[in-house]
Amino acid sequence: MNLIQAEINKLLDLFNQGLFGEVLRKSGHLIKEFPAEKFIVKLQGVCHMELNEFSLAEKKFKEFLVLDENDPEIFNNLGILFHRQFQYQKSLTNFRKAISLDKNYFNAFNNLGSLFRDFGLFNEAIKTYKDGLVINQQNVELHQNLSHCLLITGQFEEGSQEYNWRWPISQIIEKNSLLNSKKMWDGKNTNVRLLLWREQGLGDEIFFLNFLRNLRKKIKKIKVIIDRRLKTIYENSFPEITFYTEQKNILKDDFDFHLPIGNLIATLHHHQDFLNYKSFPYLFSDKNKVNSLKAELPKEKKIIGIAWKTLNEAGEIDSKSIDISIFGELFKDKNCIIVPLQYGDVESDLEALRNIFGLEILEFPSICRWSDIDGLAALIDVCDLVISSSNSIVHLAGALGKPTKVFLPLVPSFWWLDEGKKTAWYDSVQLYRQKELESWSEPYYDMKSDIENFFDTDV
Repeated sequence: MNLIQAEINKLLDLFNQGLFGEVLRKSGHLIKEFPAEKFIVKLQGVCHMELNEFSLAEKKFKEFLVLDENDPEIFNNLGILFHRQFQYQKSLTNFRKAISLDKNYFNAFNNLGSLFRDFGLFNEAIKTYKDGLVINQQNVELHQNLSHCLLITGQFEEGSQEYNWRWPISQIIEKNSLLNSKKMWDGKNTNVRLLLWREQGLGDEIFFLNFLRNLRKKIKKIKVIIDRRLKTIYENSFPEITFYTEQKNILKDDFDFHLPIGNLIATLHHHQDFLNYKSFPYLFSDKNKVNSLKAELPKEKKIIGIAWKTLNEAGEIDSKSIDISIFGELFKDKNCIIVPLQYGDVESDLEALRNIFGLEILEFPSICRWSDIDGLAALIDVCDLVISSSNSIVHLAGALGKPTKVFLPLVPSFWWLDEGKKTAWYDSVQLYRQKELESWSEPYYDMKSDIENFFDTDV
């Protein structure tokens, strides 16, 4: 190995650790010694892009093009760069250039598909992801992205099969002696004892468990491994089903088949009654807690529950979140009390509602919005209306049958589908869809009009 390759390998080690600033610092010295080493220029551009230094990234990528104007990867990088800046046409041009230079560049197909998807062009995205899979049939990310676009457009048959690529289920089962002792349920035989096991986040779990409404009528006996925060409310709502928070309390002889809850759409969607139960609630809050909370609330004002933040896996606020000022504008001068349903540190947001918009807020600090789901459900149940960004609050409120209005981003989670104001899963939930990236103006004005009508009715 020559000297330059050894130094590049060191840079790549730092890059893989996410130390982008350190890569830039060390590569700056290296490029002076090896000014024609184009890979270093490309790596610097990617580091700038990862640090959100977009103008510097573009400069480096263009420096690279002086050295090599036929590298498909640099055009792919430019496509990613412009995508992150919401510059659709520039991103499109560069992804297509990358593909024209290398017809087998499946990463460019994946990135082009994601560009289409993120701008709401789902049919174009589906075609592009499929083109990529012709090149690399085993690419997990292509399958995952394709599943989202198929499901969001209501193509449940194909989409649910692609959804099985969301994570390595077979590997998990192989390493789990309890699950590996039995086969996965295929949905055909209903005279069985079925074990359902949890996956993903709280909102996902509530959504997928909505299928218990019909499943309990079909299956001989059901056991469910569930998030411990949900155990009490599900036990009270589905007394005929047994719920566990850990699999160590389940024996191999306790069930005949098992299934991850995310596979329920694939297993059940072909049944005629797949969606015919959405008109009634399926979770029930603790009435004693509800009555206790109601005693603290005035009867002459409408009670509005709000949630406005959605956090990603890194705990950062993501694009589904709504600025608190939107809620202030919606409810200023209204005869209402705001009840925050949002978990986390929200005091500065609540102060803005009080001081800027003059809203009256009751916080109920004894209820932890993160860990006390029973208390949160009771809090939702005392509300006359819930307004939320697209997060787990919407699923919980919908399951409780509470009138709910939700701000949806341009590309929402697949269960909200790609159009319509009503949802296939919760009759009490209304959807207000973003029409442009980074702009909530249209759903805001649609919701504002409906809220005016809501306040025109009697409490």
